[in-house]
Amino acid sequence: MIDDTDKEILDILRNNGRMPFLEIAKKLKISESTIRKRVKDMENAGVIKKYSAVIEPSKIGYGSVAIVGIDVKAEKFLSVAKKLTEHDNVKFVSTSTGDHAAGGFTSHRNGRRPRVSGKPTW
Repeated sequence: MIDDTDKEILDILRNNGRMPFLEIAKKLKISESTIRKRVKDMENAGVIKKYSAVIEPSKIGYGSVAIVGIDVKAEKFLSVAKKLTEHDNVKFVSTSTGDHAAGGFTSHRNGRRPRVSGKPTW
């Protein structure tokens, strides 16, 4: 179970996953070794699963984005959602109830619109 200090460490790492342990320790007024141990314990417990970079898509040539809703038969909506995750341009996939059973967030290079060719197999 995590305590308030762990939560403070997590808040800091959520904002800057590359912040040095020494800097975190100074902010929280505890030792660097304590920070290092707590982070390692949270990694081992699966609380911290990975560290990643947040990229600005337009800075790497992905100037267009689309939020997509897809109507899918109920019995196929999970397989469709899984299929969407296989596309490199799809950055996020969700399922829901309501107007659309599946949806996603996509990004595309410099104004190019996504193309759909042929009939979907779902």
